[in-house]
Amino acid sequence: MLGIGSGFEAEQKIGRTTSVSLFLGFSTGFATADIGFSALKSKIIISPSTSLAFRKYYSLVRRQQKGKNILNNSGDFVFVHNALFFPAKFQTKSHIAFSIGWGMQRSISNRINMEIQLGITHHTFYYDKSRGPFSKIHPFENSISFSYLL
Repeated sequence: MLGIGSGFEAEQKIGRTTSVSLFLGFSTGFATADIGFSALKSKIIISPSTSLAFRKYYSLVRRQQKGKNILNNSGDFVFVHNALFFPAKFQTKSHIAFSIGWGMQRSISNRINMEIQLGITHHTFYYDKSRGPFSKIHPFENSISFSYLL
């Protein structure tokens, strides 16, 4: 799975190397009306989304000691991430995702960040009331996002 997103992100420091992050924007990804993983049955969709994440930056001190840029928390981190995706296209219900993994964030400018995340995600989908919710585990959840920082 690969997702590409764009939106607004606010990150608040809560410790020397920890932060919480709120994202509001759009996510692009693959969607299917079935439980299967077949790419032939999948459609590419753009969906409004929001997420809340906890991050532990483990490379900020080392990057600073080496004289590298740490503007806007440019560094590597581990994360716990919860996202809500709103309905788009043929979907009738929102779905949620819970992820854990590794990420890196780099500043492109004072207000724009590029971020890559790799991890494991558990999605819960609510497409069909008669079948009820169903879940998928994505062992390799990847995302690339560009964020405008408030």
